[in-house]
Amino acid sequence: MSGPADALRTIVSAVPGGDALKLRLAVWRLQRRRRRAWERARVCVVSFPKSGRTWVNVMLGRLASVDAARAGEAELELDVPGILFTHDDSDKPRQLLAVDAGRYAGKRVVLLVRDPRDVVASYYVHRYRRDRTYAGSVSEFLRDSGYGIRRIVDFMNAWWSQRDRPAAFMLVRYEDMHLAPGPELARLARFVGIDAGESRIADAVRFGAFDNMLAMERLRRARDPRLRPSDVADRDSYKVRRGEIGSWRKDIPLLEDQAFVDAVVTERLDRAFGYATP
Repeated sequence: MSGPADALRTIVSAVPGGDALKLRLAVWRLQRRRRRAWERARVCVVSFPKSGRTWVNVMLGRLASVDAARAGEAELELDVPGILFTHDDSDKPRQLLAVDAGRYAGKRVVLLVRDPRDVVASYYVHRYRRDRTYAGSVSEFLRDSGYGIRRIVDFMNAWWSQRDRPAAFMLVRYEDMHLAPGPELARLARFVGIDAGESRIADAVRFGAFDNMLAMERLRRARDPRLRPSDVADRDSYKVRRGEIGSWRKDIPLLEDQAFVDAVVTERLDRAFGYATP
């Protein structure tokens, strides 16, 4: 059965300049979907890109929709009712960073963070190899005001300084989730309002294991196109990559670049996050 949206698409396709109109229609639909998601969200998970959002999203999605009888048919799922995952515009490099946690005053907020040095290294690979929106060197990327290490640190600091503005606030560190995924996921589930016992938590942790997510992405067992590689043969084009801790020294080969990102984190990032070099 066709509806108003189908009728509108038919009309757009029939008029001159239809391609441009279709693009505008697609943008409008995306903006409408985002507005609705915001209005329905009681919890927001906020993070800078490459901080572990997909991993956490998949595990929470598993908790929210797990069906033991169909476990073998499961797909990677990012939609979690009542929970909005957002980068809070930090992923828009041409837009000045302007955190305003007051917008979240009526919502519960989870701030998901990761060592900024690992974040910036992974973000470069994502932009350079996966979506191909950055063509410069890693050295340039680290220092770029729209992508680099200072933007990541400033984003984390701004959110930490405004953590009392949402209705409730919880900090989740990527590294803590790696160290103790079961307890950390259980703590997160309680905060977002998902009632899950030990067996369901354990199931979600297994489902969200990187090897499992990578295999499912490779086999295209994901409804969401965001969870598909841009090139199946290129490991670095996958949404799920390695998920390692402390790999930034390997991914940032020049010693002067390593020293630069380390200095920014140690000198500028709030010590409450626990990432400064001793």
